Amino acid sequence: MVIDSHLKENLIEHINAEIAQGTITSVDEGINFMKYTFMHTRMKNSIKKASKEFIDEQLKGLCLNVCTKLKEVGLITEMNNFSTIYTTCLGKKMSKNYVYFETMKNVFNMNNHSEEYILEVLSNSFEFSKYRSKLENRKILNNFNKDHTIKYKIKGVIDTSGKKAFLLIQAALSNLVIDQWELRREQNEILSGCIRIINCMKAYFKMKQNFLGYSQCLLLKKSINQRMWNDTRLICRQLPKIGEKLGKNLSKAGINTFEKLATENPRRIEAICGKNAPFGNIIVDLVKSIPILHLKYEINRTGKQFVKIVLTINAPYKRLISQEDFDPYTTYHVIVGDTNNKLLFKRRIRPYCQDKNLYFTCY
Repeated sequence: MVIDSHLKENLIEHINAEIAQGTITSVDEGINFMKYTFMHTRMKNSIKKASKEFIDEQLKGLCLNVCTKLKEVGLITEMNNFSTIYTTCLGKKMSKNYVYFETMKNVFNMNNHSEEYILEVLSNSFEFSKYRSKLENRKILNNFNKDHTIKYKIKGVIDTSGKKAFLLIQAALSNLVIDQWELRREQNEILSGCIRIINCMKAYFKMKQNFLGYSQCLLLKKSINQRMWNDTRLICRQLPKIGEKLGKNLSKAGINTFEKLATENPRRIEAICGKNAPFGNIIVDLVKSIPILHLKYEINRTGKQFVKIVLTINAPYKRLISQEDFDPYTTYHVIVGDTNNKLLFKRRIRPYCQDKNLYFTCY
């Protein structure tokens, strides 16, 4: 039995990872890297009569081909015919999130920022091509496509892996139950991969200074993490002591925002949920413990073309619950854009800040 190397199938991802880490900074270092792989050993054994110079030329051709493809997608920059190679922000994101090169090509060619378009690009990623649409799953997927909670319907037959992933993502956000174990496992793997790909989309829109695209990626990432649409009426389901059933009961009673839940009578909450006291008081304290962001801005002109904007952020926080009921890693994303869809400023901050000032200058 012959043991062969499969490095060539994913060589472009490995080369990009080494460039992002700084291991490879030129074509010559890329060739030296490949000489220490099992692929090089197989090349020497399969071409026994070939000279060392011939194999080195083959490795150089492979390395140049890979670097050229990476440069076309904006994952690396080069100088003097690849004698010096530098990584880019997109290249680092691709390496950090373990994203395939074919997926990064789709991300690089994005020309829209709507939610439906971003979901379509996500669904057609190379990572999800292995989840083929089987005949035994068509009935379940067709029922999902007819459900009223699915925002974006699919016309025609669900016969590709992209259409299948498109529906499974929406089914998770719509909180539709999947009884089949295999389909549920595929859905969880697809959602896990979506987070990594959205991180690369954020880096792309940030590079392009696309405000709407960047903000839409943030909202979609938050929706996938919480397994619900951004405009859902079951927003109370995010609380640790409220599940799917209690969330639906509160929504039917007209309590579909945190503001309404915070001002509601605890006894009425207990009656709706069928719980005993002090469950209502715990839920109200839980909602009141969520930091509320207060934002003020001040515009100062520093010249004829430049404007200095000062953002004052105040997020008062009162701990009314125990430590284990609150996520200490909660963050806010402050992003600012103009009417030309240009991303002017972005910052991620922690809550509990008191009168924190953020400064930035724009045209």
